Amino acid sequence: MVYLSTYLTPHTVTFGDIGLLRSVFRACMGRNVQLLFIAGPAGAEGTTGGCDDDATAASGAQTGKGIIARAANDLCRYYASRNGIQAKVLRVPYLYTASPALTDPFLVQLFEACSGGSVALQGAADAPFPLLCAEELAVLVHRIFDSWDANFEMLDVADAFGHPRPMA
Repeated sequence: MVYLSTYLTPHTVTFGDIGLLRSVFRACMGRNVQLLFIAGPAGAEGTTGGCDDDATAASGAQTGKGIIARAANDLCRYYASRNGIQAKVLRVPYLYTASPALTDPFLVQLFEACSGGSVALQGAADAPFPLLCAEELAVLVHRIFDSWDANFEMLDVADAFGHPRPMA
């Protein structure tokens, strides 16, 4: 089973993610289930939880979004260790898709701005711009299930290319 966090795009505003995740785990108790929880970068250790403000991010301050995201990771660890559920957390960069069938608010706004001329992204020129294509995530998920073991793991998708934020 794959459970996608609601914090997989940069500007997600949602309520009840942890409660819903808990209900999924409770439904899995006593069953032979492999659950992969896919979380966004807000829940990674040492992050500021998706701060949009560079000064806040630089100060190392936490945000409510980051605290909630880390709590979801902790919930996965709790149920995996207490109820025998096979669970793993895969922390990924924010997702995007090039599919015209899906509406991604982040990319739609970017493409609309591009069609009108030039685009300027806010932030430092060397700031990371962590994004992962949803189609690439599907391949990664397949590989994780192919090599699944019963141990709880926190897996991270690193920016292997060290891409800086693109400048317009």
